Amino acid sequence: MFEDYFSLLGLPLQFDVDNAQLEQAYFAAQRTWHPDRFAGRGAEEKARAMMQATRINDAYHLLKSPLKRARYMLQLRGVEQGAAEPEILMEAMEQRERFEQAKTLQDIVKIEKEISDSIILCISMLNELFNAKDIIGAGQVALRFQYLEKLAEEIRIKKLKGSVT
Repeated sequence: MFEDYFSLLGLPLQFDVDNAQLEQAYFAAQRTWHPDRFAGRGAEEKARAMMQATRINDAYHLLKSPLKRARYMLQLRGVEQGAAEPEILMEAMEQRERFEQAKTLQDIVKIEKEISDSIILCISMLNELFNAKDIIGAGQVALRFQYLEKLAEEIRIKKLKGSVT
């Protein structure tokens, strides 16, 4: 069973998380459980505070990422990461091929923009699917999102390395 990070931070269990509310909840929880507040206490209390602070950090970082949050919400509902539908796999292969064949920075930037737009669409779709309790659909969109994020990261790395003209 997975820990409910939403409850830990006092947030509603929903995909659409307000980042300001998330940060506010995180800092409030950290103020309560920060290990420095327990410096003069016994070893057991210090250890408990350290464990709580770690859980709070884990919750914050997971819920802050839309992809991690989607996968986590699927896990909470007992959905394991399955196989992607053929259309998603074909799209991923086509985008990767376009990226690998891109010769100029302009080509890379164009692909990067398309992927960014697709990621924004995935986030919107995930919100709608989770609200509609369409867990199977949310699982497929999360897989598509995962492929897009991986490719977006590869593009960022290639641009940073300056390996395009």
